[in-house]
Amino acid sequence: MVNSRPDQPWHPLWIRNDTELGTETCVASPNSTGSPAAASATGTRAASFNRLQLRASGWPPASAVMWLTALGPRAPLQPPGSDGFLCLGNALGRFNRAGEILLSDASGLAVLSPDLSDLPDPTQTSVAVMPPETRHFQAWFRDTTSGGGATSNFTPAISVPFR
Repeated sequence: MVNSRPDQPWHPLWIRNDTELGTETCVASPNSTGSPAAASATGTRAASFNRLQLRASGWPPASAVMWLTALGPRAPLQPPGSDGFLCLGNALGRFNRAGEILLSDASGLAVLSPDLSDLPDPTQTSVAVMPPETRHFQAWFRDTTSGGGATSNFTPAISVPFR
């Protein structure tokens, strides 16, 4: 395993407890690859361990991606100019600080390891996960239309309950 958070040493308990987390709360629309993007979360539900990894895949290489977070889901909404659906509640936190906007790799994968004590929030600079709290995450990425024009799309939204 590779530590994607060099500021924090590995702890053997984290490795044993790293599991798939979250439940998909809405589906994604097909993107320019012809298939929908995918999203997943791994880590531990114990927020105090600060161990979460958000993985998004299934879109073209070198696509810009920004993860979003909210405390609640919403019915799918298609933002103007997007080919996908936003499924997070109205109070969105955007992972748009230094090092948080990512480019997908050659296989179309982008991975973010957010700091659970410093999540973006629309009303404050940042907030910490406060167990028992459920956070919802969704990746928003740059895509192209079948005609070559610029658009955006979304992964499925995932819901992660913390304790």
